[in-house]
Amino acid sequence: MPHALKQALLHAAAAMAAALMAPATGAQSIGRGDQRAWVQLGVMGAGIDSLIRVDYLGNSGLGLPAAGTTLDFEDDLGLRRRKAVPSVVLGLRLAERWHLEFETYSLTRSATQTVLDEAVVIGGTTYSATAQLQSSFSSRVQRLSLGYGLFKTPTAELGVAVGVQYTRYRLAFVGTGSVNGEPPSVSRVEESDRGPLPTAGLFGSVALSDAWSSAARVDYMPVDSKRLRGYLGNVEANLYYRMAPNWSLGLGYKAVSYKVVRKSDGDFGARFEYRFRGPQVLLEAGW
Repeated sequence: MPHALKQALLHAAAAMAAALMAPATGAQSIGRGDQRAWVQLGVMGAGIDSLIRVDYLGNSGLGLPAAGTTLDFEDDLGLRRRKAVPSVVLGLRLAERWHLEFETYSLTRSATQTVLDEAVVIGGTTYSATAQLQSSFSSRVQRLSLGYGLFKTPTAELGVAVGVQYTRYRLAFVGTGSVNGEPPSVSRVEESDRGPLPTAGLFGSVALSDAWSSAARVDYMPVDSKRLRGYLGNVEANLYYRMAPNWSLGLGYKAVSYKVVRKSDGDFGARFEYRFRGPQVLLEAGW
């Protein structure tokens, strides 16, 4: 686990524990723990840091060496560093301590930029230092989790959640490039992957007063299979104000980190990672 993410997870877990142990003076009901169903709409002002490397693994029999270039999406390809990321969360309480939650959000960016400094190699295609390279990136994350409240009182709840996160991403590069030493021509390289990944984490909430409450969650899961290795992590903390019996407005902070290395896929291997973090505004309806 990366050190920065590990520290964030530890701090978030400690903050949840401290909040749950603190007395909730004047709190009459937890509100959030009483909800049987909820819908949450959010917008995150995300600061994004991402990179890609698609390697041609080479062919010793044909005298073709392995080749690839690590590209920073923001610095090298000109993709936006900040973007609003919308999200939707649906929740359903199955019993006093059990609940289901579904979350989805997506991120799409594109840019055209001249390749600078040196030629780059993407999936066996070499783009010269003067080539105009059109780049696009899109991803969608969908998480379904089952939560169980280990500790639950009228004013606080702390529990564990297990589930599955379905992640899909697609990258495309278009520009004038050369494949295996052939004359340059307009070439398109695409890289995509999709599939479910298991997740596990902690969640907690505490009533601060009749109108105010806070909630947080942390999720982390290492990935290591025959095809992939890496990790995914999520840290989130929010403060809510109940405007009406069924409506709450929230303000919080979220950080997502995702890294996957595809060990091999025929002639190619790939490494992809992105991180985004920032404040978010939430509107929640609960019943």
